[in-house]
Amino acid sequence: MVITLDCETIGVDHHHPDFKVLFNGFYDPEDNFLYQGPCDVTVTTDHPVTFIGHNIKFDLKCLLKQGYSLSDNFYDTQVAVHILREDLDSHGYKLENLAKLLYQYPNYKKMIDFEREEYWNDIGWLKLYNKHDLIFTKQLKNLTEPALKRTGKWALFQMMMEYVKHLTTLEMRGIKIDVDELDRQGAIWTAKRIKTLEELRNYSTKLDWDSDTSKPVKEYFHKYFKVPLTEKKNIKLNELVLKDLAENQESKEAELVLILRACTKQIGTYNEGFRSRLYEGYYYPDYSLISTLTGRLSEHFIQVMPRKETSEFKKCIVSKFPDGYLLSNDWSRLEALLQAELVWIVTGKHKLADDLMSGYDIHDATLKKFKFLPDRTRAKNANFSTIFGGRGYTLVQEYGFTWPQAKEFVHDLTVIRYPELSELFGIIGARIINEHYVEHPYTHRGRHTDNYNEGLNAPIQGIGTDITRL
Repeated sequence: MVITLDCETIGVDHHHPDFKVLFNGFYDPEDNFLYQGPCDVTVTTDHPVTFIGHNIKFDLKCLLKQGYSLSDNFYDTQVAVHILREDLDSHGYKLENLAKLLYQYPNYKKMIDFEREEYWNDIGWLKLYNKHDLIFTKQLKNLTEPALKRTGKWALFQMMMEYVKHLTTLEMRGIKIDVDELDRQGAIWTAKRIKTLEELRNYSTKLDWDSDTSKPVKEYFHKYFKVPLTEKKNIKLNELVLKDLAENQESKEAELVLILRACTKQIGTYNEGFRSRLYEGYYYPDYSLISTLTGRLSEHFIQVMPRKETSEFKKCIVSKFPDGYLLSNDWSRLEALLQAELVWIVTGKHKLADDLMSGYDIHDATLKKFKFLPDRTRAKNANFSTIFGGRGYTLVQEYGFTWPQAKEFVHDLTVIRYPELSELFGIIGARIINEHYVEHPYTHRGRHTDNYNEGLNAPIQGIGTDITRL
């Protein structure tokens, strides 16, 4: 049995544990549109049920709130479209945009003015709008399911649907937050920000340092430190430029601006922004499966917390169990091993894979060969940058290489030690030029791109996140 489901809500956002369902609309197997009141979808059948939805994670939360089991099958048309056409823009998976392309009533979303409060009281219009959503969602399944099977992406899609079940229940449990610690961290960063601004004003009281990307601030750095101009003769003042000024020209102003930016981000994102989404000491995440082109998860706060010590706000996340701990898991060399195996699959050569699996220390070998490298960490960074298709820019801009050193290093690693890397880069590069598309041979997760670095990295990042889901 196949049922197309769409739940309309009223009140707070659906990530909130107290959201209210205005009504459920769904099509039964006989294509009868059924309007039901809040949270009372009832399915009585001895046959397996497949629920269809667009961003079905939200609809599943509605089912869970009424005690429904997630033992049945689910088909998320939003995820299906993403797997087939990840090159659509981040908003392209919305029914509104897809309807403009594929539906016989492309402007049905304009029937209702969402800004009008009366919208929620106009049940007649709401039911008609909801009905179109259901019709088109079912049509999307009919369009995408054969395409997923034809292109070899059906197994990937099924894995994603199984993952949605676990992700939905995880989100509804929420994450416990120590609010006092959150406020303490916010106060620390606020004090640091105020102090940094005071120090910057010692260099110029006329400048609004708080607006560090403004024209006057850029002109200050251009006048005193000769910062570079872009091709369009604009003054360039990004993080790399500021770091270079702080390290090589000993610019205290640049160092302070970097600190100010960090303070502003910590306060705005991890204190004020994070706190505004708390409910009775819990944060309820809303992970998106389709916001990134590679298929990685994305989330407002949890997903973007830096791994480095720059974010003390991780201390605010606490175990829900008495005397409990938080456990952090990570794959060891996952993407490096996947790249080595991709090299093996495409070229038939497996020296890199053999070295990584045998315990041979390629980073130590690099450190011994290139005496200008300061330590093993820098050798590791340089190796991985090159293994993933870097052609020297990162080595120069971030790791302190000169251009002659970078060219020598890339040639040594990809031509002398592991020539199969050059062969892989050539094969993928040709496909990017000729087809504007790359695809991993295991999951068939693809990426439309004309960008060389994106094309080399996308298959690895995509299958890496799929393995993490499994």
